Amino acid sequence: MDLGFEGCYDSVRRYAAHWRRERTLQAPASIPARFDPGEAYRFDWDQEDVILAGTATRVHIAHLRLCYSHMFLVQAYPRQTREMLCDARERAFRYFGGASPTGIYNHSKPSAKRLVGLSKGKFKPDFLKLCEHFAIRPAACTPDAIWPAGRTERQLHNVRQSMFFPSPEAGSFPELNARLADRCRSTAGRLSQPSDETRTLRERFEMERPHLPTLGQPLDDYRQVETTASLECLGPFDQNWYSVHARAAGQRVEVCAHVDRVTVHFTGVMIADHARDYRQGRIIYDPHHYLPALDARPCAVWNGAPFRDWQLPGAIGEIHHRLARHPDSDRRLVAILSKIPEWGMDAVEAACETALLQGDCSPEGMERILTRAGGMSR
Repeated sequence: MDLGFEGCYDSVRRYAAHWRRERTLQAPASIPARFDPGEAYRFDWDQEDVILAGTATRVHIAHLRLCYSHMFLVQAYPRQTREMLCDARERAFRYFGGASPTGIYNHSKPSAKRLVGLSKGKFKPDFLKLCEHFAIRPAACTPDAIWPAGRTERQLHNVRQSMFFPSPEAGSFPELNARLADRCRSTAGRLSQPSDETRTLRERFEMERPHLPTLGQPLDDYRQVETTASLECLGPFDQNWYSVHARAAGQRVEVCAHVDRVTVHFTGVMIADHARDYRQGRIIYDPHHYLPALDARPCAVWNGAPFRDWQLPGAIGEIHHRLARHPDSDRRLVAILSKIPEWGMDAVEAACETALLQGDCSPEGMERILTRAGGMSR
């Protein structure tokens, strides 16, 4: 009213509704897509609920589909990262027996933008490097660019109904992905191809299979991060801590994150190899990394965190139990455990078995047994 408008709220609301209808009646035109056998594939992420280790868990689903036959493979991952995108693509190509030369990626989602990029019409350099390994030409699409999608959204809905209802159950991600691959095979034998409803996806795929380029060497991609190991021999990565060899304490190290493993390198040499833990706030120990530090702190063999849950094998564990009652137990046990880096766990285990039979579990006796066994092996 202060600006001279003498109308009421209802008239403004009616005008806004009319204005909105005029601009939404015109639906965007779509262009039917057509692909030759083996020409292209489409990759996208989704989320689904599964039963993992007895717990309802939301997982990230990598969905790769051949554009000609619509044959597909879905695999589950705890997150959406570059190494997981690479792993999903590698698994799908091995599953199909070949790799299409063109890959179509939906880059509209925030996670896809982070992994794929496409800033000012260019993909991220590290993503292009992954594509070069399989001689793939990446292409981008969004939900508004309907030409690459065709009539696949209905098929994607049918796939979700077949694959995730009821929710699949598994004890681990490898087991879950094996079951999902089996479901993909059975589902492809039932669903018809959208543009050729007289054939199933599997039948259409058999027509496409000979046109898929052969695969090269497997690609093990990983994410590399440079960090500093703490004085407690722990390297931070992804809100967890992974132990490293004692010689790298306080030094700069390189952490390489694979899909299922985390390796740590120091001066170009791998000094740690752990199973990757996707939970947060965890400390993952390898007691072998701390054995060199026991010489200076032998009492830590009893209450040091890396050794508290260390399950020593049979004979070594028996000597460990016997030495607990010895007045000089910590130094005697450290002297035995210090043989593991030099001789290996199997050799020390065999020497402990011999020591128990001979009734001499002293470090000197162990040294004689190992030296004699080493001379005989040569």
